[in-house]
Amino acid sequence: MLTLSRTGRYESLGDVSPFIYRLETWLRMADISYESKLGAINELTAQAPRGLIPFVEVDNETIGDSSIIIEYLKAKHGDALNDERLNVAQKSLGTLVKTLCEHELFYIMIYGRWVDGDAESFVRFAMRDLPEDQIAMAIEAAKDRVINGMLHGYRLGRYDIEFVRQALRDKLDALAHFLGDKPFLFDDAPSTIDAGLYSILASFIHFPLPNPHVEIARSYSSLVEYCDRVKADLYGDVDWQHGA
Repeated sequence: MLTLSRTGRYESLGDVSPFIYRLETWLRMADISYESKLGAINELTAQAPRGLIPFVEVDNETIGDSSIIIEYLKAKHGDALNDERLNVAQKSLGTLVKTLCEHELFYIMIYGRWVDGDAESFVRFAMRDLPEDQIAMAIEAAKDRVINGMLHGYRLGRYDIEFVRQALRDKLDALAHFLGDKPFLFDDAPSTIDAGLYSILASFIHFPLPNPHVEIARSYSSLVEYCDRVKADLYGDVDWQHGA
């Protein structure tokens, strides 16, 4: 049995990490059985190969990185989503969308949660199992690591709020254009790219704490409908209220 380490449900969001959510979404799309092992995000990161989440335990191995895990499972179980049906143009677009989601939108999402939103509320939300006397230290340590480290290292933290909001709009404009009125990015069936596209879009649209980035994403009706549809199709068994 495959064991997926994840942080748990967050009201309307599948996981605080879009990469964990991506992998779980792909597993459900591919109809591959798995068990969940819950842990705090800082604990999971410390345990993960290369310090990157998600990771799984399968075949007596611990494998990290959602892309590497998916390729491993495709080799083991076959191309369950029939990604080989895609033509060269679609595969090329998929590569660009994957990069947009995993880099540009990921860092914009981090900026929205830590700079353009209430960072303290987010830390309490993401590390809700910490004792109260550790919360203040966790907030300061996380803010320094994320804002001064991650965001400044990626350069995005050096820009003002309106610049980043417009960058988000530009990316969502492009995705809404390519998605159009199709059920999934390429046709009527999901692909591996849809697992990543859904997970990053849902990390804005279904995020339960308000911030301006969430409101911007929710203004794109086609993207909201896409996220709502995928969530309803794949996660109908989830008790969102109790995180199960």
